Amino acid sequence: MSELLAYINGEFVPESEARVSIYDRGYMFADLVTESTRTFAMRPFKLSAHLDRLYDSMKATEIDSGMTKAEMEAVTLEMLDRNRTLFGPGDEAWIVHNVSRGVFQYRSEPNPTQNAMSAAGATVVIHCFPIDFPSFARFYTEGAHAITPSIRQIPPETLDPKIKHRSRMAGQLADLEVARTDPDAMAVLLDRDGNLTENTGGNFFIVKDCVVRTPTTRSVLEGVSRATVLELCVQLGIPHSEEVLQAYHATVADEAFVTSTPYSMLPITRFNGRPVGDGRPGPITARLLDAWSELVGVDIVDQALAAR
Repeated sequence: MSELLAYINGEFVPESEARVSIYDRGYMFADLVTESTRTFAMRPFKLSAHLDRLYDSMKATEIDSGMTKAEMEAVTLEMLDRNRTLFGPGDEAWIVHNVSRGVFQYRSEPNPTQNAMSAAGATVVIHCFPIDFPSFARFYTEGAHAITPSIRQIPPETLDPKIKHRSRMAGQLADLEVARTDPDAMAVLLDRDGNLTENTGGNFFIVKDCVVRTPTTRSVLEGVSRATVLELCVQLGIPHSEEVLQAYHATVADEAFVTSTPYSMLPITRFNGRPVGDGRPGPITARLLDAWSELVGVDIVDQALAAR
């Protein structure tokens, strides 16, 4: 086998042949929930927690995958095993689950309420690919930049961010806006009240007076990486808090970092064009990264840097 395989509705197919209908509701309406998991030493990290969140997202959106969580996990591990030989030394897999409501069913006399639910069973896609370490490796040592764009976080009254979905246009526009100012920056969204929420692919943290602080989950995804940092804070005896934060708090912070599945943690050394702390990755961020590396048996920073 020379090509990665993807799982689609009961079949494993080469990724070049992987197809979903142009009438799939995920494609037509972004009516789709998703999940991303990575490996360390080619072992999935917290796959069960990611699948718990996937099934919570499906419950919240009334999507039925037609599979139990145990069946989904078994198929995921089989998909990874079938692809394992195509990953080289030092590679890690990014595992993606996409579950849409299914293919849109036309009706001769459309009824908006009926059409909102019309589908011939869910579309389940599971695939993987190598993590692109070179795209972010240098930020472990240099630190990334963060900018708050004009685009605000979608309020939970409209679409609860605890549902992990594929409706990402707002985030894409935020990233484009930020990139015009600083190509090395990522967007950190404010809510409509001016409170910090998250970046477009992960959670945001600051460190002030040796306390790790992160926004509450009212307007952010309950990230698995976010939870891992909070667990490591307990393990290391680092004070931590989930609280309402404004851009001011990041401006005066001693350190900042973001968390997400592919990179675990990345230091933030500039916020809205100004240095965070002394403008270098901070010591508490480094302690947490070291503890995470020990937890998974892989030096997260060295692995990424070696792939450049």
